[in-house]
Amino acid sequence: MIPYYPTGQTPLTNHKTIRVSRSLPQPGWILVEVGTHVQAGDTLARATMPQATATVDVATKLKVPPQKAFDLLSRPVGTKMQRGEILASTKGLFRRQTCQAPIDGTLASFDRKTGFARFLGDQQEYTMVSQLPGVVASIENSKTVTLELTGTRLFGIFGVGGEQSGPLKVASRDVDITPDMLDSDCAGAILLGRSGITADAMLRAAVLGARGVIVGCVSSRDLQTFLGLTPAQLQTVHIREWRFPALPQGKMPTLTIVVTEVVGTASMPPSKFELLAGLEGEDLVISGVTRLRQGLIRPEIIHPETGEAPLETPAVNLGQGRPLVWLNTAPFLGLEGNAISAYYKPQLLPAGNTAEAAAVELADGRTVLVPLADMELGESS
Repeated sequence: MIPYYPTGQTPLTNHKTIRVSRSLPQPGWILVEVGTHVQAGDTLARATMPQATATVDVATKLKVPPQKAFDLLSRPVGTKMQRGEILASTKGLFRRQTCQAPIDGTLASFDRKTGFARFLGDQQEYTMVSQLPGVVASIENSKTVTLELTGTRLFGIFGVGGEQSGPLKVASRDVDITPDMLDSDCAGAILLGRSGITADAMLRAAVLGARGVIVGCVSSRDLQTFLGLTPAQLQTVHIREWRFPALPQGKMPTLTIVVTEVVGTASMPPSKFELLAGLEGEDLVISGVTRLRQGLIRPEIIHPETGEAPLETPAVNLGQGRPLVWLNTAPFLGLEGNAISAYYKPQLLPAGNTAEAAAVELADGRTVLVPLADMELGESS
């Protein structure tokens, strides 16, 4: 029997009560109470975001003394400006120097001694909307709302983009998704492919209005092209450690990508793909948010089922006998097998570390010891 982990970071089964937590970027106002039944689209919480600040070295940009820079301002201090609007400029027909507002906001001050202008950004309100139906199980620190619902949840290995929802559409069952496989039916859908997806296909999917893509793999080069990053910015993504650069403002893709196996080349195990493909036409909720340090967050694929979840989470048995498991870490990445036993006490692993683990019999007859956190649970055999 594979033990149940309430943190949700080990593999989850199908058709069970699951908990999903969503958080504001900072404490705000929670608009629901524990026990409230919410539907997809309901507002859970709001927060007022801190005002951004920015400074501009006007004197240096205009190549003039600081006092002269003040005289060349096109707007007085206290004026609201849009990003890119001319803040100051020199006169001249051929060598005119200009300086632009760095953000949407107010020109708050100008230091005549240094020639620096300071901007205060417009205040913004953040609204947290539920993509899932469920029951509010807990509220923490005026920031986090946890919902309970009945459904299926799988985790990815890597993702890009925020939470999205839409009906599942199978785009490819064997080869990489390419642009010619996509048409207007992709609008509002979440696309599924067992293998990978090309950069051109990701771009076309975004143009067609697809909400997201679930694939077994993606190449770092295709990611680089889709996100508009240079090779130096995009680091190779590894199994246990990777560094992914923060995207420039305004470049966060509208298309959410969830990779189930690896950044590289690997297809989903047939059983995992067929489990997802069997949900074609059903509404899914996916999130590409990924964090490997300072609190593990893995990309999610959730299929909410009809019916209301109870407030109390019942004892969950993750499988009797020899449950099917999918392995998602090297050297067994992409393989599947049957768990024949589980160890509640940390075990010494071949790599020299210790962790709670399960003995898994692979299809080729080998029995290997795999950390519970490195596998996902399928249906019992």
